[in-house]
Amino acid sequence: MTERTIERGQSSVRGYPYNYGSGELAFEINSYTIDGEDDEGTPSGSGQTVNLYRHGSWGTVTVKGTIELDPITLDYVFPESERDGDYDAPGRLAVTLDCEATQDRRIVGEYALQEECTFIQTLERDEYRGAVKLTPAIVRTGPSERGLPYAPLADLRVADGPTWTLHVDEPSERGSGFPTGYFDFADSSLPTDLVHALNDNPADPRILVNKDIKALVEVLEAGGHSGFRPRLRDILRRDILMMSILQLVWYTWATIAETGECEYDWQRGLLDQMSEYLFEEDLDRDEVIEEFGQSLNESSDVRAFARDLNQAVQLYVEHREYLETFIEEEAP
Repeated sequence: MTERTIERGQSSVRGYPYNYGSGELAFEINSYTIDGEDDEGTPSGSGQTVNLYRHGSWGTVTVKGTIELDPITLDYVFPESERDGDYDAPGRLAVTLDCEATQDRRIVGEYALQEECTFIQTLERDEYRGAVKLTPAIVRTGPSERGLPYAPLADLRVADGPTWTLHVDEPSERGSGFPTGYFDFADSSLPTDLVHALNDNPADPRILVNKDIKALVEVLEAGGHSGFRPRLRDILRRDILMMSILQLVWYTWATIAETGECEYDWQRGLLDQMSEYLFEEDLDRDEVIEEFGQSLNESSDVRAFARDLNQAVQLYVEHREYLETFIEEEAP
């Protein structure tokens, strides 16, 4: 296990009146099985996500993972008088399930404090909608005689780890939002061999798809989440969306270069969504606009920004994940 140190004072920063080990548990979902199949799937989403909707119609999923606990965390959240050895403390490991769409929130795993334990949980598809979130925690099993700065009461959380999200249904945000209209390019000045373009209204940009490409329209309108057409649909949507976002970002840059600020609400929304992928720091909108402008002062900055923007857009639409799934599932 990698050694970690805990930053003192983080409890007050995060709103806890007692010592709290935020993010100190290591939590991984390593594999999952659908409907008891022998073959195990592995998470392929960005961050801590598992996109279950990609498996079409399914009945149950069993997720398997690990929780790791460094004893230095226990040194911080339990007083020395309650400790007798690395993992002897009045607490337990727990995993909480939270599904906002069904108002289901409960503990689905409880374990003794230990260096590493295995988490296994089976979920019934009919019981959930939207996203299911799994979060590890350390919970006190009894009151503390010491009191503050330690959690004083039983059942209080004293540490946690990263949340994993199981997408039962396809999320409506990030890449699946697709403001599209089908348009007859022959009735406009647009070249008829174009696949798609943005409309000319800068206040409300829309993606126009050439409706004369009938096979493309049929694929983009395909329903379901499994099979050749739905998976190809996901790839084509993301390809079109990536090219459109690139154009909209450069349009936004031109606006900022001219006026020093965004002109339209969609530009502010675009920067809000893309900033975490473009900039390493956690910036507010005004800081993003300032950083955005400063990053394009010199020709060398433009080249670097073009590179970073290409990477950011691919990450934003989760292009690799959908491309890999399409190849794995549909290649002959």
